[in-house]
Amino acid sequence: MARRVPVPTLRTLGEFGLIARLTASLPRRGAGFLLGVGDDAAALRLPSGRTLLATTDLLVEGEDFRWEQADPVAVGWKALAVNVSDIAAMGGRPRFVLLGLAVPSGTPVARIDALYRGLRRAAGAFRVLLVGGDVSASTGPLLLAVTVLGEAGGRLLTRAGARVGETLWVTGRLGGSAAALAALSRGYRAAREAGGTGRGRPVPARLAGSLRRALTRHFRPCPRVRAGAALARRGLASAVIDVSDGLAGDLLHLCEASGVGALVEAAAVPVDPAAAAIGAWLRIDPLAWALGGGEDFELLFTTSAPAAAVRKTLARAGTGGAAAIGRILPRRAGLTLQHPDGTLSPISGGFEHFRSATAFRLDSRRPLR
Repeated sequence: MARRVPVPTLRTLGEFGLIARLTASLPRRGAGFLLGVGDDAAALRLPSGRTLLATTDLLVEGEDFRWEQADPVAVGWKALAVNVSDIAAMGGRPRFVLLGLAVPSGTPVARIDALYRGLRRAAGAFRVLLVGGDVSASTGPLLLAVTVLGEAGGRLLTRAGARVGETLWVTGRLGGSAAALAALSRGYRAAREAGGTGRGRPVPARLAGSLRRALTRHFRPCPRVRAGAALARRGLASAVIDVSDGLAGDLLHLCEASGVGALVEAAAVPVDPAAAAIGAWLRIDPLAWALGGGEDFELLFTTSAPAAAVRKTLARAGTGGAAAIGRILPRRAGLTLQHPDGTLSPISGGFEHFRSATAFRLDSRRPLR
């Protein structure tokens, strides 16, 4: 009988063994990288006169991801991508990343290796240097605290510049991530090549491609760094926010910061074709996912520029598409959705921690005045 080899865990590896393992492949030098792992803090030099951007985000096991659904490589990728998206919404360039990791001592080392592999892949894709962080034991779930430092472009984009009469735009397609999550929550299989574990019930063959594309949007988002930088460089956007909590919720944040209201045209909202296919199968209106699902990591922005100029700028930045979805109104008008038949719905919903998830609802219509 073959002798069973014990699986190495973090308990056997120890804190400093883990740090040495994780940092062995980190870069030791790079543009602006003066001092990295091995001291009390990383020393970074930005070009004179540039603005430093800093953002941080938490991913918590059981809250933001589940190991039975997500491959650790995908978790590592997403942990960095969600922060890079914040830098993109400011029109900046991400430069450096720090990772705080709180992890139970019984966690298999192979899982942490895979998580860091995903983080390194994302760092390479987004041209970010992983320069350090911290590790701690946890008696609760695994937690990743990612901090990204970046530099602003020539013009800093914020949520607070929208003006009455401007047009509301969004990049890309919406609802794909939420559609994938809806399928996962019903126990359907998450393909490994899309960032899942390969476990679960199979979907009908005709939907396999749509679910795979939706899962890729959910597990491996690609933030719009070039688009944000282009909007800042050309001075086209007056206010910007990334779509992380759902278009409805993030539009609310933008309008509150700018002191305005907004009208969104339902027919103009760009719904992800994968979400449309999955929605038809599950008998869910994909517009609800596009408005309230979240984690699309597209850019929602306002502008007074001609549509042709916006599309040309974003096309040059490699953005596959962008849509004008509404207009900015006085604050007293509130936030409303105009349906194709002319009726209106109040816009609300979106994800918020510590509260029950609230999807956008397509009822409560009132006559258009």
